[in-house]
Amino acid sequence: LGRRVIRKEGSAKSALIWWGNSENAEHKHQAGQTVIQNDIMSHPTRLNCVIARAVDGSKFELEWYHKNYLDHVYAVSDDDGNILEHYRYTAFGEVTIYDASGDLENSTQIDNHILWNTRRRDEVTGFYMYKFRHYSPELGRWPSRDPIEEDGGVNLYGFVGNEPIGRWDELGLRFLKSNCSKLGDKVIRLSKTHDTETNCNGSSDKKISYSKSLSGRVEIIKGLSVSYSVSVSTSLTVKACKQLAVKVEVTCTCVKTKAHARKHGGKFVYVKRWKCGKGSIIGVDEDCPSNE
Repeated sequence: LGRRVIRKEGSAKSALIWWGNSENAEHKHQAGQTVIQNDIMSHPTRLNCVIARAVDGSKFELEWYHKNYLDHVYAVSDDDGNILEHYRYTAFGEVTIYDASGDLENSTQIDNHILWNTRRRDEVTGFYMYKFRHYSPELGRWPSRDPIEEDGGVNLYGFVGNEPIGRWDELGLRFLKSNCSKLGDKVIRLSKTHDTETNCNGSSDKKISYSKSLSGRVEIIKGLSVSYSVSVSTSLTVKACKQLAVKVEVTCTCVKTKAHARKHGGKFVYVKRWKCGKGSIIGVDEDCPSNE
């Protein structure tokens, strides 16, 4: 499965507990007993969906991850919104760590290792742990060959085609694009069907009152999905002998946005990326199912 589960350094040992493709806990072996170090809130099928951690396994002491459009963690805060630590990266992921006062630190002071691309950083090697390979931000390359060989690109060691500001890699196999090609371009996507209103036996159109809060995620381009949330109170018309599928329509536009490319105090670069609206309700007419 390509998942790192045990790390041993001298007499210290730690174990990573996985839920599908995401870590959900880190256990450390101390004084002959195993204790929960960080209980990580994540999702089993959505990569990079780490949002918070319960320090020492306590649900009453949460620390929250703040991330940018490439899922790089740029800050960690406590439950009161106070910044505990924040981070700046070079284009290829070398990290600079600052404490709550903005002072430079040589290493994390809160034992946080979830950083670049929401990946765990090994403190000894400096490598980020993707599922199938480790990545070296110092080299800007994968130290090992691509397991899928040329299917992931002709350069078996290159990282995201040398374009880390507009691309990312989910598993250490092949890169995906997060940016768009032309400013002003629009993409409209429909979500899954949330409800189905029927009028299959009706001889005339039927009007209904519809009031609900709908939320979910929809894929904009391959490998890039966005969340939506819409609260609606409206009337819908279901045509005679038809059924109406209630969906959410999400519209995304290609815009120019400012992003960090260098270490703290360096220049910004501008990249193109998708910016999505809140989403709106839409009804799609469908044929009624056959009784045969």
